[in-house]
Amino acid sequence: MSKPLALSAVLAACLAFGPAAAFAAGITGTKHDFSGKGWGTTDLCIFCHTPHKAVQSTFGPVWNHAPSSTVYQLYGGGVTGKGTVVNQPGPASAACLSCHDGTVAVDAFGGAAGNPATRITGDALIGTDLRDDHPIGVVHTVASGYKAPTNAKLFNTRVECASCHDVHNNTFSPFLRMSNSGSALCLDCHTK
Repeated sequence: MSKPLALSAVLAACLAFGPAAAFAAGITGTKHDFSGKGWGTTDLCIFCHTPHKAVQSTFGPVWNHAPSSTVYQLYGGGVTGKGTVVNQPGPASAACLSCHDGTVAVDAFGGAAGNPATRITGDALIGTDLRDDHPIGVVHTVASGYKAPTNAKLFNTRVECASCHDVHNNTFSPFLRMSNSGSALCLDCHTK
């Protein structure tokens, strides 16, 4: 192989796997690292993602985990104290809840049903009753008491689990997008 062709192949590999490698580095050794569970693979990403033969879902074409079909009990019964409508979780939250609501086995990936014994329990279990959690599926508007976030992420203007949590980075446990010291993460959206 000629030097230019070899260099092109290396560059293509770096571009193809560079971002994936960065995400994998953020998961390795965390509670989201299932590679050593004995579930038929040691691939780090396959429990949630696959580039080929993905399960079709609203989470995107590379999603590989079985979705939950749950209808959730919503914060405030579907309306916040300020009258904002709380919708069912959007795709960014439904991806998280496909494990954390406890209705789908964690090892239900690649089209497999999974073992019910691998369902999440304990502190990581959010459940299907979201009435006592921060509202998700709610449209974030800049109004009295709220501001445009600089670190939190909105999904189609909505607050979702991934607005405050980054599943690929546990620098600020539990997978927060930034430190919440002094309520800094909360104050990224809230002014009070």
